[in-house]
Amino acid sequence: MISKEQLRSIVAGALSLEERLQAPREFRVPQTHVSLTSWQDAAGEGFKSRLALFRDDSALDNPENLLFDLSTDWPMPIPEWGSRIENLLNVLIDRTNARDLAFPDRDIEDQEPFEPLILEVAIAGIDDASEKLNWLSPQAKNNALYALLKRLARLSERALGVSFKNFVAQHSKRTDKYTAFIDFMLDGGLVQFFCAFPVLARGTVETIRQWHSLLIEIGERLCADQHALAAHFDTNITIPVSQLKLDLSDPHHDGRTVVQVLFDSGLSLHYKP
Repeated sequence: MISKEQLRSIVAGALSLEERLQAPREFRVPQTHVSLTSWQDAAGEGFKSRLALFRDDSALDNPENLLFDLSTDWPMPIPEWGSRIENLLNVLIDRTNARDLAFPDRDIEDQEPFEPLILEVAIAGIDDASEKLNWLSPQAKNNALYALLKRLARLSERALGVSFKNFVAQHSKRTDKYTAFIDFMLDGGLVQFFCAFPVLARGTVETIRQWHSLLIEIGERLCADQHALAAHFDTNITIPVSQLKLDLSDPHHDGRTVVQVLFDSGLSLHYKP
């Protein structure tokens, strides 16, 4: 299991600027080795505007006050997304959970980067959501899972690439480096990975939450409008639906995208949030 110290390290590293500034000053440990210039240049004009929301005049007068670590003595409350990180890692470490969603095997050249690992993460993250996806057929569930897989792959592929490169350098004599890396990450290495990339840990559970929320929203509205849709299109609207096509637009409004819903009757509808 992930230790409380490891979880605190991940959460502390993934806090936003606004969240970090909520820490009492006595628990802020100054960083003297980090330059703020590039940070301010990258943030542009919005940098001081965001800080002004906190009325933190001392931070505005001396931006170096923003460069601090959080003391391990701070009784930092674990946010809800931190608890989801803890649960995700513990499920992956345990790896005894029953999985209802299966994904068809594909040739490795057709897979997303590090697909075997990311698929395990995706399934572990949605393991407790299966009963809420009953409006999806097995094929539609696989469609939705693949969309989540692609989202997580885009989010993590660079960081995983760096970690894989380091792993290869340390295991140069192995011939099964890729498989060994996947096994290493699933056998506890992912905890170390998220400690090194805490913002990615938060982004991972937030991506899973957004995916889940979108599907729940569509399912609830589809069930509520089922009879009205059948009457309007003069066709049979059966649930579960046969197929889904997600991410047909850029994500907006908490990760929502346009989704195409296909029914056994041949009817095709688009959900535009």
